[in-house]
Amino acid sequence: MLTAAQLTVIQQRLSVGLYLEPVYYHRKSVKECCLEPCEKESMERYNPLSPVETLEERKQQALHQCDHLIKDFAKRADRHKVRYKRLQVTSIMLAVCTTILSALSASKVLGQLDWIVPAISGLATLSTTLLSQTTTQKMWVQSRNISQQFQTQLFLYVQHSGEYANVQDDSERLQLFSKRLMEVWSQAQENWSQQASSGK
Repeated sequence: MLTAAQLTVIQQRLSVGLYLEPVYYHRKSVKECCLEPCEKESMERYNPLSPVETLEERKQQALHQCDHLIKDFAKRADRHKVRYKRLQVTSIMLAVCTTILSALSASKVLGQLDWIVPAISGLATLSTTLLSQTTTQKMWVQSRNISQQFQTQLFLYVQHSGEYANVQDDSERLQLFSKRLMEVWSQAQENWSQQASSGK
């Protein structure tokens, strides 16, 4: 049990901030301990710019980055493929529905529901326009090709084939491999920027 004098001293110290520092560190440690798994995972994500010293570490870093780029562009290709296929199937289904409903409307079967025919026809036109104007199919093919280019560079580097066969020094070969990766990646970003700016 604290006495009145001890409580007075504690209040005075709190008023001048003498207890702020321990409380701050306590709160910080609690925050670190309570990090959710997803937050920890995001903090521990691979950083291609992290400093490395040995040749083997630089090699593993380059291979890791190449694997990341292969998977990233493969996912992009799959995403664009799904979007393109959805638009394609939707356009076909709406076109078929328009044909069927037009025949029913001509036969006076729909009656007061004739307004459905122009509505479905408009949706079919919209879907066809989106299919022709969007770049989903083009981005699907390009992303797949870029992923394959990374895989080609990786295979040639590991097998010491192609242009890597003429480089005897391991350090120079690794530098050439890293340069080729960045050239492919930069070209991919340039193509994307051009398509985004042109809208085609």
